Amino acid sequence: MLGAECVGVFLFLSAYGLMNNYDKKGGDYLHGFVKHRIGRVIIPLITTYAFSLSVYAVFKAPIDWSLVWETLYWGGPYIRFSWFVSEIVVLYLLFYICAKVDRYRQKKGNLLIVSLSCAVLILTIVLFVSKQPVWYINGLPCFILGLWYQRYEAKVTGFLYGWRGKGIAILVVALFVILFQWSDVTSYMGVMTRYRDEYISLYMTNILYVLVIAYLIGHSLRYENTPPYLKNVVSSSYEIYLIQNACMIACDTFISSRGLFIICTLVMSILMGWVMNQANSRIQKYLL
Repeated sequence: MLGAECVGVFLFLSAYGLMNNYDKKGGDYLHGFVKHRIGRVIIPLITTYAFSLSVYAVFKAPIDWSLVWETLYWGGPYIRFSWFVSEIVVLYLLFYICAKVDRYRQKKGNLLIVSLSCAVLILTIVLFVSKQPVWYINGLPCFILGLWYQRYEAKVTGFLYGWRGKGIAILVVALFVILFQWSDVTSYMGVMTRYRDEYISLYMTNILYVLVIAYLIGHSLRYENTPPYLKNVVSSSYEIYLIQNACMIACDTFISSRGLFIICTLVMSILMGWVMNQANSRIQKYLL
């Protein structure tokens, strides 16, 4: 239900992490970047593919290997949500290229944030003009937001401290609720019911959701205070995201109740995601 918003948060945090590490480590962060950073994305995808294809073959139908190859960049029926991996790899490569140019010009990050924002904006326009699915596009503004948030984090959090921050947060949450249920709200009111308005709301919903999460992180949440079981979920979140389609297929075979199906899929995704995370960590340690 919040899949698109969660992707937006992941892209926001990815951009924030890239800029934060680059600011701290400079050119050293780029040494082996492609191998290590992209390897940590691709290896879980490969292991998830192996698991998902096995589940599909047992519970659904024989594997069409030509379809696997044709849908490799987005997963097809076998691992439906892997389009996100292709997108994050492209964003990592754009960061690497822009950071290399930044080091060459010796601007210490001043050029990087502008050039990378422009590159992601161009990617957004290309995807939009080529009529790609909206879920390919509506998280990209959150990546740009993460770049600029990291640069001005101290000023932003300082401004939001106190009653002003609480007032703005309440307003943002209210807008998010309205936009998240945009079709129902506008149908009830009889205004702005065009597809164009609903399409725009998808982008605004992602941005508002990211702002809420950023506010919570900046004011109350601290990873070191998180219970151990939640730390495991957080560290396994990427694998949980990838493995959910296989878990849906397995649970759908045995469970007819919609409510029970959702609960079992959620529990199974978390458990299998953790198992896959542990396996991937060992593989990455050995290979990378």
